[in-house]
Amino acid sequence: EEAVLVEERRAVVPERALFRSLAVPRRPAWDEGTSGEELAAREEASFLAWRREIAEAEEAERARYATVATVATPFERNLEVWRQLWRTLERSDVVFVVTDARWPEFYAPRDLLDYIAAVGAVAVVVVNKADYLGRAQRAAWADHWRARGIRSAFFSAKREQRRLDDPEAFADEPEEEEEAAETRLLRPEELLDVGRGLVRAPKRWLAVLGVVGYPNVGKSSCVNALRGASAHGVGARAAVSATPGK
Repeated sequence: EEAVLVEERRAVVPERALFRSLAVPRRPAWDEGTSGEELAAREEASFLAWRREIAEAEEAERARYATVATVATPFERNLEVWRQLWRTLERSDVVFVVTDARWPEFYAPRDLLDYIAAVGAVAVVVVNKADYLGRAQRAAWADHWRARGIRSAFFSAKREQRRLDDPEAFADEPEEEEEAAETRLLRPEELLDVGRGLVRAPKRWLAVLGVVGYPNVGKSSCVNALRGASAHGVGARAAVSATPGK
């Protein structure tokens, strides 16, 4: 009986994973001759087509199971969120895809990484909150990303923010055992160096580092930690927005 249940689960998973297989919406083609109004109209039309795909997937699941197990979040239903993503990717030379160490792969979908490459940028999966992981776990994740041809780095924005806010608390911190750069927790300057080292031919006169990621993975904390580590890291801190896309 247990074997039958296992087979039934295997048969159900592909069906219920249909919605999750939807791709990241792409920005419509444009050039310097495209007016702002025309581009906005194209973006809206493309986004509505993508939303229809979601609705069709949800309807198919509802018809088969009487429930919808996977629904789009308010963030995903907001065109402004995708517009911010499109512009960030197009302008960036290197993109830090911030993930949560408790489930890194979920927060770095392959289609997003492919999209980053398609617009001529280099993706780096930044595993934030990596102080939750032991050395062996970080090594396993590093091997996982490397096998997929993806660059990765481990970071703890919260730890670095504490270090910036109260440096004396870390004055007597014991030195960590020597560990390879690809698996140890990087300091802000080291993480910035990873990005700098991947810039080949900047899209503009100045290289641009983009930071993207799902809600609550620590994007703002990472930006603040990196700004604090930079020689030019002054001014107000990045804040979390309560409104998607704002």
